Amino acid sequence: MKERMPKKAPLDVKYILKTYWGFLRKEKPLFTGVVFSALVLSVFGFASRYLFKIIVDNGEIFTNGKLTTNEFIQLLIIIGIIWSLVLVLSAITRWIRLHLINKLEVRIMFNLKNYYYTHIVNLSHKFHTTHKTGSLISRISRGSSAMERMTDFIGFQTLTLVFELVVSGIALMTVDKSIGAVVLVIGIIFVINNIRLQKLQRKYTLFVNSAEDLEKAMIGDTFTNIDSIKYYGKENLIIKRYGFLSSKVRQATLKQWNVSRWIVSSESLIMGIGGLAVLYITVKSFIEGKTTLGTLTFVWALYWAILESVRQFMEGLRGYNRSIADFHDLFQYGKAHNEIKDKLNAKDIEIKQGVIEFKNVSFKYHQNELFKNFNLKVDKNQKVALV
Repeated sequence: MKERMPKKAPLDVKYILKTYWGFLRKEKPLFTGVVFSALVLSVFGFASRYLFKIIVDNGEIFTNGKLTTNEFIQLLIIIGIIWSLVLVLSAITRWIRLHLINKLEVRIMFNLKNYYYTHIVNLSHKFHTTHKTGSLISRISRGSSAMERMTDFIGFQTLTLVFELVVSGIALMTVDKSIGAVVLVIGIIFVINNIRLQKLQRKYTLFVNSAEDLEKAMIGDTFTNIDSIKYYGKENLIIKRYGFLSSKVRQATLKQWNVSRWIVSSESLIMGIGGLAVLYITVKSFIEGKTTLGTLTFVWALYWAILESVRQFMEGLRGYNRSIADFHDLFQYGKAHNEIKDKLNAKDIEIKQGVIEFKNVSFKYHQNELFKNFNLKVDKNQKVALV
Protein backbone atom coordinates (compact mmCIF):
# COMPACT_ATOMS: atom_id res chain seq x y z
CA MET A 1 0.00 0.00 0.00
CA LYS A 2 1.41 3.38 -0.97
CA GLU A 3 0.52 6.75 0.51
CA ARG A 4 2.07 9.80 -1.06
CA MET A 5 3.54 12.49 1.10
CA PRO A 6 1.97 15.90 0.39
CA LYS A 7 4.16 18.04 -1.82
CA LYS A 8 5.56 20.93 0.19
CA ALA A 9 6.84 24.36 -0.73
CA PRO A 10 10.59 24.97 -0.22
CA LEU A 11 11.57 25.97 3.32
CA ASP A 12 11.68 29.79 3.44
CA VAL A 13 13.31 30.62 6.79
CA LYS A 14 13.31 34.37 6.09
CA TYR A 15 9.55 34.39 5.52
CA ILE A 16 8.96 32.23 8.62
CA LEU A 17 11.01 34.49 10.91
CA LYS A 18 9.39 37.60 9.44
CA THR A 19 5.94 36.16 10.14
CA TYR A 20 6.96 35.15 13.67
CA TRP A 21 8.35 38.64 14.33
CA GLY A 22 5.05 40.08 13.17
CA PHE A 23 3.36 38.41 16.14
CA LEU A 24 6.20 39.16 18.59
CA ARG A 25 6.52 42.89 17.87
CA LYS A 26 2.91 43.46 18.90
CA GLU A 27 4.07 42.69 22.46
CA LYS A 28 7.17 44.95 22.53
CA PRO A 29 6.84 46.10 26.19
CA LEU A 30 6.77 42.49 27.44
CA PHE A 31 9.64 41.42 25.18
CA THR A 32 11.74 44.43 26.27
CA GLY A 33 11.20 43.41 29.89
CA VAL A 34 12.36 39.87 29.11
CA VAL A 35 15.54 41.19 27.45
CA PHE A 36 16.37 43.51 30.35
CA SER A 37 15.79 40.82 32.99
CA ALA A 38 18.10 38.44 31.11
CA LEU A 39 20.86 41.07 31.18
CA VAL A 40 20.39 41.68 34.91
CA LEU A 41 20.57 37.94 35.68
CA SER A 42 23.82 37.60 33.70
CA VAL A 43 25.38 40.46 35.69
CA PHE A 44 24.25 38.87 38.99
CA GLY A 45 25.70 35.51 37.93
CA PHE A 46 29.05 37.12 37.16
CA ALA A 47 29.00 39.02 40.48
CA SER A 48 28.45 35.86 42.56
CA ARG A 49 31.41 34.13 40.87
CA TYR A 50 33.63 37.16 41.39
CA LEU A 51 32.69 37.29 45.08
CA PHE A 52 33.80 33.67 45.41
CA LYS A 53 37.14 34.63 43.80
CA ILE A 54 37.63 37.32 46.47
CA ILE A 55 36.91 34.79 49.24
CA VAL A 56 39.44 32.28 47.86
CA ASP A 57 42.15 34.92 47.30
CA ASN A 58 41.77 36.41 50.77
CA GLY A 59 41.53 32.94 52.29
CA GLU A 60 44.92 32.18 50.77
CA ILE A 61 46.32 35.44 52.22
CA PHE A 62 44.80 34.59 55.61
CA THR A 63 46.38 31.11 55.51
CA ASN A 64 49.78 32.68 54.83
CA GLY A 65 49.36 34.86 57.92
CA LYS A 66 49.21 38.14 56.02
CA LEU A 67 45.62 38.82 57.09
CA THR A 68 44.34 38.84 60.68
CA THR A 69 41.37 36.79 61.80
CA ASN A 70 39.25 39.87 62.53
CA GLU A 71 40.03 41.39 59.13
CA PHE A 72 39.15 38.12 57.38
CA ILE A 73 35.89 37.75 59.33
CA GLN A 74 34.89 41.35 58.58
CA LEU A 75 35.57 40.74 54.89
CA LEU A 76 33.48 37.55 54.96
CA ILE A 77 30.60 39.43 56.64
CA ILE A 78 30.65 42.14 53.98
CA ILE A 79 30.80 39.55 51.17
CA GLY A 80 28.04 37.56 52.86
CA ILE A 81 25.77 40.60 52.95
CA ILE A 82 26.48 41.44 49.30
CA TRP A 83 26.03 37.80 48.26
CA SER A 84 22.70 37.58 50.12
CA LEU A 85 21.52 40.75 48.41
CA VAL A 86 22.54 39.35 45.01
CA LEU A 87 20.68 36.08 45.73
CA VAL A 88 17.49 37.92 46.74
CA LEU A 89 17.62 40.25 43.73
CA SER A 90 18.34 37.29 41.43
CA ALA A 91 15.29 35.43 42.78
CA ILE A 92 13.09 38.50 42.29
CA THR A 93 14.45 39.05 38.75
CA ARG A 94 13.85 35.40 37.83
CA TRP A 95 10.27 35.67 39.09
CA ILE A 96 9.72 38.83 37.02
CA ARG A 97 11.35 37.26 33.97
CA LEU A 98 9.15 34.15 34.12
CA HIS A 99 6.07 36.28 34.75
CA LEU A 100 6.80 38.43 31.68
CA ILE A 101 7.66 35.55 29.37
CA ASN A 102 4.58 33.59 30.45
CA LYS A 103 2.34 36.56 29.61
CA LEU A 104 4.22 37.08 26.35
CA GLU A 105 3.88 33.47 25.23
CA VAL A 106 0.19 33.01 26.03
CA ARG A 107 -0.62 36.23 24.18
CA ILE A 108 1.27 35.44 20.98
CA MET A 109 0.01 31.83 21.04
CA PHE A 110 -3.55 33.13 21.37
CA ASN A 111 -3.01 35.65 18.55
CA LEU A 112 -1.49 33.01 16.25
CA LYS A 113 -4.30 30.50 16.74
CA ASN A 114 -7.01 33.10 16.29
CA TYR A 115 -5.38 34.62 13.22
CA TYR A 116 -4.97 31.34 11.34
CA TYR A 117 -8.32 29.95 12.50
CA THR A 118 -10.08 33.08 11.20
CA HIS A 119 -8.00 33.12 8.00
CA ILE A 120 -8.65 29.46 7.18
CA VAL A 121 -12.38 29.68 7.96
CA ASN A 122 -12.69 32.60 5.52
CA LEU A 123 -10.90 30.76 2.70
CA SER A 124 -12.94 29.48 -0.23
CA HIS A 125 -14.83 26.21 -0.36
CA LYS A 126 -12.29 24.90 -2.87
CA PHE A 127 -9.51 25.24 -0.29
CA HIS A 128 -11.42 23.16 2.26
CA THR A 129 -12.27 20.44 -0.24
CA THR A 130 -8.58 20.05 -1.16
CA HIS A 131 -7.14 20.05 2.40
CA LYS A 132 -7.62 17.37 5.04
CA THR A 133 -9.37 18.52 8.21
CA GLY A 134 -7.01 16.47 10.40
CA SER A 135 -3.98 18.17 8.83
CA LEU A 136 -5.45 21.63 9.46
CA ILE A 137 -6.01 20.80 13.13
CA SER A 138 -2.55 19.25 13.46
CA ARG A 139 -0.77 22.24 11.93
CA ILE A 140 -2.56 24.84 14.05
CA SER A 141 -1.76 22.81 17.17
CA ARG A 142 1.90 22.37 16.18
CA GLY A 143 2.16 26.06 15.30
CA SER A 144 0.96 27.04 18.77
CA SER A 145 3.56 24.79 20.44
CA ALA A 146 6.23 26.10 18.07
CA MET A 147 5.44 29.66 19.15
CA GLU A 148 6.17 28.72 22.76
CA ARG A 149 9.41 26.89 21.87
CA MET A 150 10.67 29.72 19.67
CA THR A 151 10.00 32.36 22.32
CA ASP A 152 11.69 30.21 25.00
CA PHE A 153 14.69 29.85 22.69
CA ILE A 154 15.01 33.63 22.30
CA GLY A 155 14.05 34.63 25.84
CA PHE A 156 16.06 32.02 27.73
CA GLN A 157 18.81 30.37 25.67
CA THR A 158 19.79 33.05 23.15
CA LEU A 159 19.73 36.13 25.37
CA THR A 160 21.43 34.25 28.23
CA LEU A 161 24.24 33.08 25.94
CA VAL A 162 24.80 36.52 24.38
CA PHE A 163 25.05 38.30 27.72
CA GLU A 164 27.12 35.50 29.28
CA LEU A 165 29.59 35.66 26.40
CA VAL A 166 29.88 39.44 26.58
CA VAL A 167 30.28 39.73 30.36
CA SER A 168 32.35 36.60 31.02
CA GLY A 169 34.30 36.83 27.76
CA ILE A 170 35.60 40.28 28.64
CA ALA A 171 36.60 39.03 32.10
CA LEU A 172 38.46 36.00 30.70
CA MET A 173 40.34 38.08 28.15
CA THR A 174 41.37 40.45 30.96
CA VAL A 175 42.72 37.58 33.08
CA ASP A 176 44.56 35.72 30.30
CA LYS A 177 44.18 36.22 26.55
CA SER A 178 45.15 32.60 25.86
CA ILE A 179 42.22 31.39 27.99
CA GLY A 180 39.89 33.74 26.15
CA ALA A 181 41.20 32.38 22.84
CA VAL A 182 40.67 28.75 23.95
CA VAL A 183 37.10 29.48 25.07
CA LEU A 184 36.41 31.31 21.79
CA VAL A 185 37.73 28.42 19.66
CA ILE A 186 35.85 25.80 21.69
CA GLY A 187 32.67 27.86 21.44
CA ILE A 188 33.01 28.20 17.65
CA ILE A 189 33.64 24.46 17.19
CA PHE A 190 30.73 23.70 19.50
CA VAL A 191 28.32 25.91 17.54
CA ILE A 192 29.45 24.74 14.06
CA ASN A 193 29.19 21.08 15.04
CA ASN A 194 25.67 21.53 16.45
CA ILE A 195 24.39 23.64 13.58
CA ARG A 196 25.57 21.01 11.09
CA LEU A 197 23.91 18.15 12.96
CA GLN A 198 20.74 20.07 13.73
CA LYS A 199 20.33 21.08 10.10
CA LEU A 200 20.14 17.35 9.39
CA GLN A 201 17.67 16.91 12.25
CA ARG A 202 15.47 19.73 10.87
CA LYS A 203 15.24 17.84 7.56
CA TYR A 204 14.00 14.76 9.41
CA THR A 205 11.54 16.93 11.36
CA LEU A 206 9.93 17.97 8.07
CA PHE A 207 9.55 14.28 7.19
CA VAL A 208 7.97 13.60 10.59
CA ASN A 209 5.51 16.47 10.13
CA SER A 210 4.49 15.21 6.68
CA ALA A 211 3.94 11.69 8.01
CA GLU A 212 2.00 12.99 11.02
CA ASP A 213 -0.21 15.16 8.79
CA LEU A 214 -1.27 12.08 6.81
CA GLU A 215 -1.77 10.06 9.98
CA LYS A 216 -3.86 12.72 11.75
CA ALA A 217 -5.80 13.49 8.57
CA MET A 218 -6.81 9.84 8.40
CA ILE A 219 -7.80 9.79 12.07
CA GLY A 220 -10.00 12.83 11.45
CA ASP A 221 -11.55 11.30 8.31
CA THR A 222 -12.10 7.95 10.06
CA PHE A 223 -14.09 9.28 12.99
CA THR A 224 -15.92 11.85 10.88
CA ASN A 225 -17.14 9.08 8.53
CA ILE A 226 -17.36 6.22 11.03
CA ASP A 227 -20.98 5.51 10.03
CA SER A 228 -19.99 4.75 6.43
CA ILE A 229 -17.11 2.53 7.59
CA LYS A 230 -19.48 0.54 9.80
CA TYR A 231 -22.20 0.29 7.13
CA TYR A 232 -19.82 -1.23 4.59
CA GLY A 233 -17.78 -3.31 7.07
CA LYS A 234 -14.44 -1.67 6.16
CA GLU A 235 -12.94 -1.69 9.68
CA ASN A 236 -10.08 -4.08 8.81
CA LEU A 237 -9.16 -2.12 5.67
CA ILE A 238 -9.08 1.16 7.61
CA ILE A 239 -7.04 -0.37 10.46
CA LYS A 240 -4.53 -1.80 7.98
CA ARG A 241 -4.18 1.55 6.24
CA TYR A 242 -3.72 3.38 9.55
CA GLY A 243 -1.07 0.86 10.60
CA PHE A 244 0.88 1.66 7.43
CA LEU A 245 0.71 5.43 8.02
CA SER A 246 1.58 5.02 11.70
CA SER A 247 4.67 2.98 10.78
CA LYS A 248 5.80 5.84 8.53
CA VAL A 249 5.58 8.21 11.52
CA ARG A 250 7.55 5.74 13.65
CA GLN A 251 10.34 5.40 11.08
CA ALA A 252 10.63 9.17 10.50
CA THR A 253 10.56 9.94 14.24
CA LEU A 254 13.31 7.38 14.95
CA LYS A 255 15.57 8.95 12.30
CA GLN A 256 14.93 12.40 13.79
CA TRP A 257 15.69 11.27 17.34
CA ASN A 258 18.78 9.28 16.36
CA VAL A 259 20.58 12.47 15.35
CA SER A 260 20.48 13.49 19.03
CA ARG A 261 22.94 10.67 19.85
CA TRP A 262 25.64 12.38 17.82
CA ILE A 263 24.75 15.83 19.15
CA VAL A 264 24.99 14.82 22.83
CA SER A 265 28.16 12.73 22.37
CA SER A 266 30.01 15.40 20.37
CA GLU A 267 28.98 18.09 22.88
CA SER A 268 30.52 16.12 25.77
CA LEU A 269 33.73 15.49 23.82
CA ILE A 270 34.22 19.13 22.79
CA MET A 271 33.43 20.48 26.27
CA GLY A 272 35.84 17.96 27.84
CA ILE A 273 38.72 18.86 25.51
CA GLY A 274 38.15 22.58 26.12
CA GLY A 275 38.03 21.99 29.87
CA LEU A 276 41.39 20.19 29.81
CA ALA A 277 42.95 23.06 27.81
CA VAL A 278 41.66 25.71 30.23
CA LEU A 279 42.73 23.64 33.24
CA TYR A 280 46.26 23.20 31.83
CA ILE A 281 46.70 26.94 31.17
CA THR A 282 45.36 28.07 34.55
CA VAL A 283 47.21 25.45 36.65
CA LYS A 284 50.47 26.15 34.78
CA SER A 285 50.03 29.88 35.42
CA PHE A 286 49.26 29.20 39.10
CA ILE A 287 52.36 27.00 39.57
CA GLU A 288 54.52 29.67 37.97
CA GLY A 289 53.10 32.23 40.40
CA LYS A 290 51.52 34.32 37.66
CA THR A 291 47.97 33.94 38.97
CA THR A 292 46.20 33.38 42.27
CA LEU A 293 44.13 30.40 43.42
CA GLY A 294 41.05 32.63 43.40
CA THR A 295 41.67 33.60 39.79
CA LEU A 296 42.08 29.93 38.85
CA THR A 297 38.76 29.11 40.50
CA PHE A 298 37.14 32.19 38.94
CA VAL A 299 38.29 31.27 35.41
CA TRP A 300 37.20 27.66 35.83
CA ALA A 301 33.74 28.75 37.04
CA LEU A 302 33.36 31.20 34.14
CA TYR A 303 34.42 28.59 31.59
CA TRP A 304 31.77 26.09 32.69
CA ALA A 305 29.17 28.84 33.02
CA ILE A 306 29.80 29.88 29.41
CA LEU A 307 29.75 26.29 28.16
CA GLU A 308 26.57 25.59 30.11
CA SER A 309 24.98 28.60 28.40
CA VAL A 310 26.25 27.32 25.03
CA ARG A 311 24.88 23.84 25.79
CA GLN A 312 21.48 25.28 26.71
CA PHE A 313 21.58 27.39 23.55
CA MET A 314 22.22 24.28 21.46
CA GLU A 315 19.43 22.47 23.24
CA GLY A 316 17.19 25.42 22.49
CA LEU A 317 18.43 25.40 18.90
CA ARG A 318 16.92 21.95 18.51
CA GLY A 319 13.61 23.46 19.56
CA TYR A 320 14.22 26.35 17.16
CA ASN A 321 14.76 24.00 14.21
CA ARG A 322 11.66 22.03 15.10
CA SER A 323 9.70 25.29 15.40
CA ILE A 324 10.91 26.40 11.95
CA ALA A 325 9.63 23.12 10.49
CA ASP A 326 6.29 23.43 12.33
CA PHE A 327 5.87 27.10 11.36
CA HIS A 328 6.62 26.19 7.74
CA ASP A 329 3.57 23.93 7.61
CA LEU A 330 1.23 26.46 9.21
CA PHE A 331 2.52 29.70 7.71
CA GLN A 332 1.94 28.35 4.19
CA TYR A 333 -1.76 28.86 4.83
CA GLY A 334 -1.03 32.57 5.23
CA LYS A 335 -0.14 32.64 1.51
CA ALA A 336 -3.49 31.05 0.53
CA HIS A 337 -6.10 33.50 -0.75
CA ASN A 338 -9.60 33.19 -2.15
CA GLU A 339 -9.75 32.79 -5.93
CA ILE A 340 -12.91 34.92 -6.14
CA LYS A 341 -12.49 38.50 -4.96
CA ASP A 342 -14.70 41.56 -5.02
CA LYS A 343 -13.80 44.28 -7.46
CA LEU A 344 -12.27 47.43 -6.06
CA ASN A 345 -14.94 49.66 -4.52
CA ALA A 346 -17.59 47.03 -5.30
CA LYS A 347 -21.04 47.80 -3.90
CA ASP A 348 -22.89 45.38 -1.63
CA ILE A 349 -25.36 43.30 -3.59
CA GLU A 350 -29.01 44.09 -2.99
CA ILE A 351 -31.55 41.49 -4.06
CA LYS A 352 -34.88 43.20 -4.80
CA GLN A 353 -36.69 40.27 -6.41
CA GLY A 354 -35.66 37.00 -4.77
CA VAL A 355 -36.75 34.63 -7.54
CA ILE A 356 -34.98 31.32 -8.26
CA GLU A 357 -35.69 29.48 -11.50
CA PHE A 358 -34.44 26.19 -12.99
CA LYS A 359 -35.00 25.59 -16.73
CA ASN A 360 -34.58 22.22 -18.45
CA VAL A 361 -32.16 20.83 -15.84
CA SER A 362 -30.99 17.24 -16.38
CA PHE A 363 -28.84 15.21 -13.93
CA LYS A 364 -27.89 11.58 -13.50
CA TYR A 365 -25.67 9.70 -11.05
CA HIS A 366 -23.80 7.00 -13.00
CA GLN A 367 -26.63 5.29 -14.90
CA ASN A 368 -29.40 6.54 -12.63
CA GLU A 369 -31.21 9.48 -14.17
CA LEU A 370 -32.65 11.72 -11.48
CA PHE A 371 -33.78 14.79 -13.44
CA LYS A 372 -34.67 15.21 -17.10
CA ASN A 373 -35.69 18.60 -18.42
CA PHE A 374 -36.59 19.64 -14.88
CA ASN A 375 -38.23 23.05 -14.46
CA LEU A 376 -38.91 24.92 -11.24
CA LYS A 377 -39.64 28.48 -10.27
CA VAL A 378 -39.48 29.66 -6.65
CA ASP A 379 -41.10 33.05 -6.19
CA LYS A 380 -40.15 35.72 -3.69
CA ASN A 381 -40.85 34.73 -0.04
CA GLN A 382 -41.87 31.24 -1.18
CA LYS A 383 -40.46 28.03 0.35
CA VAL A 384 -40.16 24.85 -1.75
CA ALA A 385 -39.03 21.43 -0.53
CA LEU A 386 -37.68 18.75 -2.91
CA VAL A 387 -38.33 15.20 -1.60
